Amino acid sequence: MIDGSDSFDPGSSDNSALRHLLWVRCRKAFDAIKAADFLLRDGNFPLVIVDLVLNTPEELRKIPQTSWYRLQRLAEAVPTVCLIINRQGIVGSAQLKIVLENSWTLQTLEKENAISHLRFRIQRSHRKSELSDQRSEVRLAN
Repeated sequence: MIDGSDSFDPGSSDNSALRHLLWVRCRKAFDAIKAADFLLRDGNFPLVIVDLVLNTPEELRKIPQTSWYRLQRLAEAVPTVCLIINRQGIVGSAQLKIVLENSWTLQTLEKENAISHLRFRIQRSHRKSELSDQRSEVRLAN
């Protein structure tokens, strides 16, 4: 996992889950992108997660679109899934986007089955030659 804002708290996770975790601590989003580039080139990681949730929108906008396309090409060349987590729609080259669409209240969070109210949309990216826009909406059931 590449931590784009050095905010991950390993103490909040199960220790057994951390045994196989490589945690790359970065203070800036651009450094996280460089780390992702390095890990994808290695090709020995089945999953590379880049957490940019707490990085500012201004910082994320400074990342050139060519960087996202380079990560996409690198991920396609190896048996690795590259997951970019952020609050902005900045990764134009993403093959698949999972968009959370929730408007939870404190009352919703207090319910025992709050996870059943989770709504997200899966949007598949297309090549420019394809005109259709495929979207899927998913609701989790109990």
